[in-house]
Amino acid sequence: VSHHLAKMNAYWRSEKWGKLQLQYAFQFDDRKEYDIRRGDRSEIPSLDLDLQSQQLELNLEHKEWGQLQGRMGFSGSYKQNRNDTTGVRPLIPYYDQYGLGAFWIEQWKQEKWELEAGVRYDFQHLLVKKFSPTNELLKPTFSFRNVSASIGGIVRLNEKLTFRSNLGTAFRPPN
Repeated sequence: VSHHLAKMNAYWRSEKWGKLQLQYAFQFDDRKEYDIRRGDRSEIPSLDLDLQSQQLELNLEHKEWGQLQGRMGFSGSYKQNRNDTTGVRPLIPYYDQYGLGAFWIEQWKQEKWELEAGVRYDFQHLLVKKFSPTNELLKPTFSFRNVSASIGGIVRLNEKLTFRSNLGTAFRPPN
């Protein structure tokens, strides 16, 4: 496995809005797996994948609104998986994956209390290229959407005892 990563972070502070953060990441993975094969093909990988990933995130930590502190943001991602020729049908097919997300989290703090609530929307689109058992090229597409949310709280009863509670939903699209 050969793994390469490049990442860039930047931020800008505004007296009016708060802290705006931008992050971009690029990742490239080259994975080769070998097995004993017939003939003189043992030097050819049984699995040879090239995965390229890009991710962009934009977040705003807003200035306090009374006793509320929070942040909101967007994220986008793109992944491309390619198989090099190995002489066998690929275990993991070619695919292009696009993802978008948006979130908002707010936190309210007092001396003994903290409350936090958040919501997130996610969308993912997947375009797959694979061969059927009869060697017909298939190009199925899949789209997934979801809204996730959470709410939680902390009560500090004394210096040694704290009560925490959280209720939430989560989402992870099939891979």
